[in-house]
Amino acid sequence: MRSGDVSRLAYQLLAAGDTSTVRDVFDGLGPESRYLRYHGVKPQLSEQEVRYFSEVDHHDHEAVVAVAGTEPVGIAFYVRRHDDVRAADVAVEVVDEWHRQGIGSRLLRTLARRAREEHVDRLYGTILQSNVAMMETLRRFRAPSETTSRAGPVVEIAVDLQR
Repeated sequence: MRSGDVSRLAYQLLAAGDTSTVRDVFDGLGPESRYLRYHGVKPQLSEQEVRYFSEVDHHDHEAVVAVAGTEPVGIAFYVRRHDDVRAADVAVEVVDEWHRQGIGSRLLRTLARRAREEHVDRLYGTILQSNVAMMETLRRFRAPSETTSRAGPVVEIAVDLQR
């Protein structure tokens, strides 16, 4: 399945320990996408990062994958915060070939639904202000949100899931 056939994508939970999906999505990100996602140059994920991202427990750590046929084309994660069990940090990645087709928005909505099922009321994301696509994804999400901090070009945004 090639880019553009978004109606046939499947959205599913990442299987615990599925390191290949985490690697495949990362490998589909070009240098600019990696920079926007990781806020700096990121030629590869370390083995520790791959393990961390794939160690989902479907409660405190969740990941939703967008799949085209058997090929993962996007992933969204949340990790519950230790200081506030009703809050979690969130991140979204979509492989370059599938950008600007609403996949990030769909991943975020699906992940938010899972978060609410696990009693998470707020999602926090750190975003480069220059990441126009992610800012637009948050706008389309239509949940109350606020900027909670700024550090140079990086903003932290909190999204309220208690609508």
